[in-house]
This record gives sequence, structure tokens and C-alpha cells, in this order.
Amino acid sequence: MSDPLPSDATLHWNLAILRGAMFNDGTAILPYRQQIKDVLRLLLNKTLSKRGFAWTGRLLFSVLLSCTHTYPLENRWVNPEEWYSAEFLHSHHKYWGKLYAPGEAKVGPNSYCCVQRVKC
Repeated sequence: MSDPLPSDATLHWNLAILRGAMFNDGTAILPYRQQIKDVLRLLLNKTLSKRGFAWTGRLLFSVLLSCTHTYPLENRWVNPEEWYSAEFLHSHHKYWGKLYAPGEAKVGPNSYCCVQRVKC
């Protein structure tokens, strides 16, 4: 990669932070889609260094990944009545690695459904 100019280091740092913020549920970034589009358009037009252009591509990749991935609605590793119990709240470490026999695990109808497809 090219050697960054001192002024570019701040840009690269901020792009890295912005990219980290984009790793999210796509519905969380949806309200900001116009601002994200504006930033990407500005970066594509104004970022001329190899490193800056690469970071812009990574940012675009992160946005697209967030908008196209699906996420489980529930991510619990014990049954709901255990999850909400006072004992579990105070000693959840005792449940780590708990195995259920077939038929004991209570899986809700929406447990494996994914969030709505996000239209960015």
C-alpha cells in the first residue's frame, strides 16, 4: 500500500471507526441511509490515495454486509422459563454448557426466523 500522508491518517482512523459502526443489524443503520450514501459518494469522488480508496471499499462492504445479513430474533441458550427465573439471573454461570434431551428444549415459533430483509 502507499505511504499515508499525515493528514490522511486522521481520515483512515475515522473511516475505521465508521466501518466498525456499520457492523450492525441492517435495520439500525437504515434511518441513516441517505447520510451513508452521501458519505460514500463523497469518499468515492474525493479519496485519491490507494489506502483511502481501499478503506472506502471496506466501508461499502460493511454497509452491504449489514444490509444483506440475517440475524436470529432470539439467541438464548436455555428455555424461556429458566431465562427469566430469579435463580438464573443470580447464578447463570451454573447453566453454561447445559444440554437438553430431544423434546426438552422449547423453541419458539420465531426463534429461527430472521429479521426482515433490509432495503438499503
